[in-house]
Amino acid sequence: MDLAQRFTHDGLLRGMVGPGARRDPGRFDCMVEINPWTPEHEALSAMLYRGAIVSAWGFIETHLNETAVRCSWHEDYQPLLAKYPRILHERVQYLRDVLDAPGPLHPYRSYGHGLLQRFVDSAALRNTMAHARMEVLPPMGITFREVGRFDGELQQRRRRYQLVELQAMARRATRLSRLCQGVIEAINQRQLLPHHP
Repeated sequence: MDLAQRFTHDGLLRGMVGPGARRDPGRFDCMVEINPWTPEHEALSAMLYRGAIVSAWGFIETHLNETAVRCSWHEDYQPLLAKYPRILHERVQYLRDVLDAPGPLHPYRSYGHGLLQRFVDSAALRNTMAHARMEVLPPMGITFREVGRFDGELQQRRRRYQLVELQAMARRATRLSRLCQGVIEAINQRQLLPHHP
């Protein structure tokens, strides 16, 4: 009897064995890591909060992109743009330029700049949540490992959070997505931007 079988037989790992254990491919069908020391509920909680962060940023980014397109159709903002910016930070800069220019969004520039700055400040977290490998070891926390170019150098980066920290980050991300939704609703209700060219 191997170690995992013995622990499962003794009841020590019941609810903890990763996918494929005991030839049950459906066991913990949401777990992405095979780690016998990770309780299923801990892994599911970590994935829920990670998914909420990624989903919130997807929501915000899509709305910022749509708003940038709609701004490019408005006659007051057409002179600001020779061609639609394809890179995200260029679209954010375009929206900043829109807020500073005379036009229907100018009265909301302070609020808009704050929203854009919060989005930019969270870019590293969004990238980590979207691209890093996650490992859940409850006493040690949730570790995210990613390889990429950071500060101009190719390196591996590791960040560790406790579940309550991940929960707080998810709460902030979803709060910002709701603020973004409120801004879009206000723009639509006031008919500040065209819906088509």
